[in-house]
Amino acid sequence: MASASKLGYRANDDYNAGEQEGFGRLQHTIGNGRRSSAAVAYLRPAMRRGNVTLVTRAHATAIRFDRMRAVGVAYVQDGKAHDVLAEREVILAGGAYNSPQLLMLSGIGPADALRRVGIAVRLDLPGVGQNLWNHPSMPTQWLRATEGSFHRGLRLDRLALHLAEAYFRRTGFATRVPAIGTAFTNSETGLEAPDLQYFCGVGGIRAREWFPVIRPPQPDVLGLTYCHLRPQSRGEVTLGTADPLASPRILNNFLSTDYDRRAMREGMKFAIRAVEETKAFSGLAKRRILPAPEIKTDAEIDAYIRANTIQIHHPAGTCRIGDDPMAVVDHEFRVRGVEGLRVIDASIMPDPIGGNLNAPVIMIAEKASDILRGRTPLPPADI
Repeated sequence: MASASKLGYRANDDYNAGEQEGFGRLQHTIGNGRRSSAAVAYLRPAMRRGNVTLVTRAHATAIRFDRMRAVGVAYVQDGKAHDVLAEREVILAGGAYNSPQLLMLSGIGPADALRRVGIAVRLDLPGVGQNLWNHPSMPTQWLRATEGSFHRGLRLDRLALHLAEAYFRRTGFATRVPAIGTAFTNSETGLEAPDLQYFCGVGGIRAREWFPVIRPPQPDVLGLTYCHLRPQSRGEVTLGTADPLASPRILNNFLSTDYDRRAMREGMKFAIRAVEETKAFSGLAKRRILPAPEIKTDAEIDAYIRANTIQIHHPAGTCRIGDDPMAVVDHEFRVRGVEGLRVIDASIMPDPIGGNLNAPVIMIAEKASDILRGRTPLPPADI
């Protein structure tokens, strides 16, 4: 937060309130002192009503059809095949990988690709599995000049006490998120919205519990992990086999455009400048370890990014919404060309959004729920 003005940005108390650009504290979905997932907030309360059956450790293998109407789902559990029939509709919520996979296994997808793996074509829908987008990400790290509280708290004997405190009192070290601050910035001037997000955190992605002699600790580090929020690159999810238990083939196709490569490069330069050229981090950061200090030129940065880019677990877009030939679902999430089948998850998002998927997917599900129940749409909001 202290480095914001030096880097040309302002403090932003609420980046979800309309103006995203700036530096602020990360917001989290927390209820009663614990992470509030969709299961905690929606599924478990619904199960208490007695009209929801949850089947776990099961693998969906196909959508059952009566001609062109979806009538159920086949799944495998404990090595045994099962069928469950739908009185009204089948809803897929498998996400950007499993929803298109299940559609293709059921004969809905690009006809030529389905035939190549021996699947009979029920409906030639070329957009299934296409348009995969994700947020490419890159960590930067520095060794800490002095031991940090996160590193100290991970020592096994201390951690046991911290976990007990968190469980019984909901306070203390184990209740704190190691990534605290965030920033939304622009990789170049003239953008309509920020295209880079930073997460200021401690510990690093390899942080783990430790104890002297028995289990050596990982380096005590701090750093800025950043991701490109609005990439132009698109990938695909395809089938390598007709076996429903096999994983789909996933091609992210990151960094396939000049803009994407430039944005990731500028993102790394900004992270390095933030830590190494502002007083806010002096006394905290010592030697840079990611990327190595000798990586300086644009060519060296580009090569490092190509070799080390990761993804930030935001896959979407593979069953996108729309009314053109490549769209998979219509404006009410119905799979185009068949009846009784909807997709309600991140796969319907046509273009990258500037942040995490959790809240937008819940919004999509809330909207779909209203449609399924025949509720009158809410009036437009003035933003």
